[in-house]
Parts: sequence; structure tokens; C-alpha cells
Amino acid sequence: MKVWFQLQQLHSARCQDEGFTLVEVLVSMIMTVTFVMVTMQVFLSAAFLRAKAAEFNDAYNWIQEDFEQVLTQAKAYEMNTLPFSTQCNAGTLASSFVSDSSVGLGGSIVTLGTKQFSGSSYQLIRSATNVGTLDPSRLVNVNYAVQSPTTSKVILDIDTKVLIYAAFNCPRP
Repeated sequence: MKVWFQLQQLHSARCQDEGFTLVEVLVSMIMTVTFVMVTMQVFLSAAFLRAKAAEFNDAYNWIQEDFEQVLTQAKAYEMNTLPFSTQCNAGTLASSFVSDSSVGLGGSIVTLGTKQFSGSSYQLIRSATNVGTLDPSRLVNVNYAVQSPTTSKVILDIDTKVLIYAAFNCPRP
């Protein structure tokens, strides 16, 4: 009988140790919910960054399209005047390229149109000047800004320089 009683106590002690306590279940639920929330936040951040990257890429391509046209204009500007452009002596080759509306850039600040990126409307603004460059008679500083016309939020701003090819035909001073 004594052995039977000891076996029964051993069996009941073992039964109480089986299973999970309420605290263990709550801790595991909190850990699971935290993991799911962090994972969802990572997915949302990735989607946001992907949309911003697509918007940035569209704006960059738009700038690149216009910049290729500017380079083509700079290559052709005053190249057919022989033996060289009359603007070489006056030192106004770059400034006349900026202000020339027929074969140049058409002004120092030009709005080049509006496009839709990611459901928002943006405009491309090109500003050009020869002031402040290393060689103001031959170099043009071109700045591009893609911005919202309503909020003026700029999504891309790029500065570059353009050399007027006709300057190579100019006599050296």
C-alpha cells in the first residue's frame, strides 16, 4: 500500500508539470505579435522606398532627355560660321547661347513642361548661366530641378556644365 501511495503521488506531481502556464502562453503571444509587427513594418518601408526610387528614376530620365538636347545644341551652336564666330572676340559666346531662343537655350530660366510621376504632377525647370563658371565666355552652368508646381517640393536637383563647341574654333588671346 505504501508503494502504491508513493506511485500515485509521483504520478500526480508529473501531471502538474505537463503543459504550459498562462504566463508562458502570454509571453509567446507577445513575442509572435512583435515579430509580425516588425515584419509588416519592413514590408511597408520597402514598398515606400520602391515608390520613391521609381519617382526619382523617372525624374532623372526626364532630365537626361533634355540634357542630351542641350548637348546637341551646344555642339551645333555657331559651328558653321567661318573662320570663327564673331562672338569669340566679344567673349559672349556662352551668354548668347543661353539667351538665344532659336538655336540656344531660350533664356536663363525655362519651364520645360509637366509630367505625372506616381500620381503626382511635377514640372521640369532648367536654369542656365555662364556667370561664376571657370570660363564665362565658353562654359554654361545648367541646373535642373524637378518640382511640384503646387508645393514647390523638389524631388531632384542636378547641376552640370556645358562647353560650347564653337569655342574650340575661337582664336586664343
